[in-house]
Amino acid sequence: MVQAIPASSLTLFEVIEKFQFQNTFEDEFESFLKLEPLTETEKAAALDLQKVWQNYRLQDRTAEHYVKTAGASFLMWSCGYVAAGLELLLEEDIEEIELEDGDMVIRGRMDMMMWRPPQGQKTALCALIIENKKGGADTTVGVPQLLTYASTFLQYQPMVWGLVTNGYRYAFFQVQEGLFREFRPLYLFSPKDLEMLFQVAIAIRKIAITDEKPG
Repeated sequence: MVQAIPASSLTLFEVIEKFQFQNTFEDEFESFLKLEPLTETEKAAALDLQKVWQNYRLQDRTAEHYVKTAGASFLMWSCGYVAAGLELLLEEDIEEIELEDGDMVIRGRMDMMMWRPPQGQKTALCALIIENKKGGADTTVGVPQLLTYASTFLQYQPMVWGLVTNGYRYAFFQVQEGLFREFRPLYLFSPKDLEMLFQVAIAIRKIAITDEKPG
């Protein structure tokens, strides 16, 4: 009898074993992304994101659905993903995945995904997978789900970017066949990290639009 297992129940060890991942930790983004100075408009948007989340935090509105709206969705809109032709898909609009593993089937559904629909000579592309966790949760709890979902795209594209956020911290991952790079989390209320958060998100957006190679 086939046993159905929710992706949310998997541990990081189980995911690493299943997909034969190796893990590296990266302090710097610059070796993998072309980070550019923010425009004045982008700097203002970054401060707006900080203010919006601060208001939500003071009102104790830190549940996961608030993280989606006041955190990740706000970030994607502010960094020009939708304006550039990428589409934001929420959990309700994303098909459930099924991964067979012997007599077990892993099932799950992504929180959010930025994707590039087929355009002319360009095929569809998963630009960024986003896992949201409630404000008090450690971002590491979303990593097993993120890696599981990212692995389903690696048969179509060589690399997938991922983001796990709890509204306060934003942890980016670069996932390839057999390897995932884990970057240091960026803290929303650190001025330096806030600027880098937007630089990183914008750089990933540009890769998705232009097929530019990272690094």
